[in-house]
Amino acid sequence: MPYEVSIELLDTAGIKNKIQSILPLLCEEDIRRAERYVKENDRLLSLGGAYLVRRLTGRNAMIKRDRFGKPRTENMSYSLSHSGDTVGIAYITKTDPREKLPEIGLDIEKSNGNAENDFEDIRDVCLTQEEKASGEEFFTLYTAKESLGKARGDGIRDGVIQIPALPGDGPVTYKGETYYRVRADSGELKICVCVKGEEFTILKRTEIK
Repeated sequence: MPYEVSIELLDTAGIKNKIQSILPLLCEEDIRRAERYVKENDRLLSLGGAYLVRRLTGRNAMIKRDRFGKPRTENMSYSLSHSGDTVGIAYITKTDPREKLPEIGLDIEKSNGNAENDFEDIRDVCLTQEEKASGEEFFTLYTAKESLGKARGDGIRDGVIQIPALPGDGPVTYKGETYYRVRADSGELKICVCVKGEEFTILKRTEIK
C-alpha cells in the first residue's frame, strides 16, 4: 500500500494572527533560530515552520539532523520549504513503531505571475536542453529538482542541472536510486513532493488560517 503524505501550508499573515498561540508550542531553540533573522518576513517564516513541526510532534520532541542538516523525528519523516510569504511542511507519520520511514523532500516556489522570459538568465544553468524543450513552466521544473535533492538529503550540492526534472510525476532514477514525485500545486504556489524509494499519494493539503 502506498505511503500517504500530508501537506500543510501557512502564510505570514496567519503566523502573525496566531503568534500568541504559536510561541508556547515552540522550544527555546526554535525561537532563538528565528531571532537570528534580520527581516521580519524571514523571522515569521522560521517561527511558522517550527510551529508546523511542533503542532505535529509536540514541543519536546527530539529533532535529529543528518550530516546535511536534514531534520526528522522518531515518528515522522518531514520536509519544510518556504517561498515568498508561505511556509509548508510535507510529512509521513508511522503507523507501525517498527517501521522505517522513507526520506521525503518538499519544495515550494511562489510564481507571483512571473513571465517565463524572466528566468532566461538562469534557465541555462538549471535546465537541460530536454527540460527547456518540454514546455513546462520554469518553477514546475525547478521544484521537481529541488524536492528530489531534499529527499536525497544533500540538496542540489552536485548542481541543480544534474538532477532530472522529468517526469515531474511518478518514478525517476537518479544516481542509481529510485524516487517518486507528485505535484500538489495551489494557485501561485508550485509545489512538488518527492519520496525516496517508495510510491505515495497525497492524503490531504491543508491551508492553516
